[in-house]
Amino acid sequence: MFESETYARIRQSAATAVSPRTDTALATGAQICDALRAVQQAQDILDGIQADLMTRLEDTAGYDDEGASTVVGWATRELRLTRPQARQRLKAGRTLQALSDASDALAEGRIRLDHVHELTGGITKLGSARRSWSSPIWKPCSVARAPNPQPWPDSARSAPTSSAT
Repeated sequence: MFESETYARIRQSAATAVSPRTDTALATGAQICDALRAVQQAQDILDGIQADLMTRLEDTAGYDDEGASTVVGWATRELRLTRPQARQRLKAGRTLQALSDASDALAEGRIRLDHVHELTGGITKLGSARRSWSSPIWKPCSVARAPNPQPWPDSARSAPTSSAT
């Protein structure tokens, strides 16, 4: 069952974090580092939620109810995303649906949306037959765990795409 209150609480929590923002002048460097890590972890989780919700909005054509012709158009107008950002989030949402382990890793803070974008590129290149995270094709690629994701290594680019794993 969908509970819209969950998303209202997310918004309220973010608003609560804004109010003591000026108190950070009293924080130590270590406290600020911890706060930044917490904010980044929350942002990573929220990015994944947004990507998932955009995919679901496209699936339901809910954007049409608000006068938009596409989910990208709706996100550009309502979320103030650029068209490329909106398309990238939508593709990331599809990748998260296809790779449940990647979705779990994003929710746990082990990867970021940038990593999901690289995984999307891998799925596009390697095809849907290689969508299992446990597939050997993903193991040699450090893309999913690197702090700053890099383009796919040449070994993945030249991997055969005809056989399913």
